[in-house]
Formats: sequence, C-alpha cells, structure tokens
Amino acid sequence: MANLVAKNEMLARLYTLAGNKDKAIDHFEELLQLNSSNSRYYYEILKIRGIEKKTSYSEEEEAKIQEILGEYEKNLPKATAHQRIALALLSGERFKNKLASYAKPLISKGAPAFL
Repeated sequence: MANLVAKNEMLARLYTLAGNKDKAIDHFEELLQLNSSNSRYYYEILKIRGIEKKTSYSEEEEAKIQEILGEYEKNLPKATAHQRIALALLSGERFKNKLASYAKPLISKGAPAFL
C-alpha cells in the first residue's frame, strides 16, 4: 500500500511538472481512492485546475471550486475532507449553503466532534 501511494504521488508530481494535467489528476484521484481524507490531494487537484490557495476568491473561482469539489462529493460520499475544504474556501451564500449541508447531518446525529 505504501509503495502504491508513493508511486502515485511521484507520478502525479512528475506529470504536474511536465504539464500533463489530466494524467496528474488521474493519479491524485487514485490517491483519493486510497485515502479520501488527505486534503493535500484535493488542494493539488484544485491547483492543477487553476485554483491557487489564497485568502479570497472571485465569484467565478468560487463557482469552479464548488464544481470541482462537488464532483468528489458525488464520487466519495463518505469522505468529509472535500466538504471541509469547501468551507475553508467559499464565502457568502455558497459558504452558508455548504455549512448547512455539512452541519445538519452531524447535528442530527449528535456528532461530538462537531458539537
């Protein structure tokens, strides 16, 4: 398993450096299948897709962030890292909507980590 993670991380970095975005994203997505809680993989995918980590984003960038992370929310429904990243990056109504969809199930379950 560790060799598979190391291999995919190396290939993802090399493809990123070579400018082959699609293959880099494919390897990061393989890594997410192995460990969907690793937020670094999500940030790397966002970076490859043109979203640099910064303090605030334009409406267009926020829409793109929501779209990209929404794909992983559908494909990795039990993971929460993509939702927490969205909460960290979104603002305004997008943030409120994401917070509501993230918090409601946790509050109704009485999740101690959330409370």
